[in-house]
Amino acid sequence: MISPMKKCALLLLSVLLPLSAVLNIAQARPADWYQIEVVIFAQSNNPSVTELWRDTFSPDYTSNPLVLGHDNQVASPLNPKAETNISDGAFQLLPDTERTLNFAARRIKNSADLRFLSHLAWRQPVPRGASPQSVLIKAGQQFNDEFELEGTLSIRRNRYLHARSELFFSRFEQMKSVQELDWTVFSGDDLEFGQRDWNPSFNETESGNPQYVRASTAKSKQSRRMRSGELHYIDHPLFGLLVQITPYKMPDPAMDLRPIPLENLPAQRPLPDSAISPNL
Repeated sequence: MISPMKKCALLLLSVLLPLSAVLNIAQARPADWYQIEVVIFAQSNNPSVTELWRDTFSPDYTSNPLVLGHDNQVASPLNPKAETNISDGAFQLLPDTERTLNFAARRIKNSADLRFLSHLAWRQPVPRGASPQSVLIKAGQQFNDEFELEGTLSIRRNRYLHARSELFFSRFEQMKSVQELDWTVFSGDDLEFGQRDWNPSFNETESGNPQYVRASTAKSKQSRRMRSGELHYIDHPLFGLLVQITPYKMPDPAMDLRPIPLENLPAQRPLPDSAISPNL
């Protein structure tokens, strides 16, 4: 006869074991893939909003974002010493033929009120509940090693999809000598950054290349809930982003069947009489 205590233990096991199996299956399930597409633009006539032009003079990349792969280069972390596990085909820039916002990008390029900065598209896995992988964004005009717009974009997925952006839109000024630097553009603690950023050994006549410094920077940090397949607008008085996240189904390698040319098939030869059974 089974004691009440053993009955309770058996009942508990009968509940926990199936639940454990379900959890293991859920953890083993591969992450869903999505195609991320971003069109970035600036206002042609930037409004005079001085309170926006005050933030950090240099983007903070402590999250170590991924640099999107292109051509024959694979995606890689901004800090090459960091270890990352990147799925095959993930975080690779897509060509125009595989983008869906080409029409919107053309409209912006032809607009008199907007200035086109960049159009990016890539595919990536987005595991449910996992820490998001940020992607490095650089767009607009380049000034030495820096761009008008820099920052990161990351996609996470719990119950809903969320896009988190942290972007810096900067105005640059050309410098020829330390006397030309208007130190009033730096405020408070930012003065030290301006002094550190200036290279006193620079000589434009010898190098032939002008040197630039960030004169002012606007920062935008937003987190937006997204619906897959819908076009979302992340706005700022100085710039904006069109973002679209679309589910993407990875192709099944087993279905990648290519036709074999007839000339590559082996020649068929008739069977000899000795190979035919006399019982037939």
